[in-house]
Amino acid sequence: MNNHFHLIVKTGENPKLLSKFMQKVTTSFAIIINRKYQRIGHIFQNRFNSNYLQYKKDLARTMDYVRKNPVQEGMVRKPSDYPWSSKN
Repeated sequence: MNNHFHLIVKTGENPKLLSKFMQKVTTSFAIIINRKYQRIGHIFQNRFNSNYLQYKKDLARTMDYVRKNPVQEGMVRKPSDYPWSSKN
């Protein structure tokens, strides 16, 4: 994606730890990008969005959406062509 990314994260017993995890991910990414392009400041505009997926059918639907999103956005012809996907 050009302006966002998708992650599917298993939170385990304490889903509140997701905020700490996302803070570390986005801060680390911002530091890397700022150093690489010699810039300062924020990379991300808003706080992350999250959904708790309670049922396996919701997880399957979400995984399918994430996998197909680059195709729907016209970035690639098929999901396996998207270089940033961990599982095609």
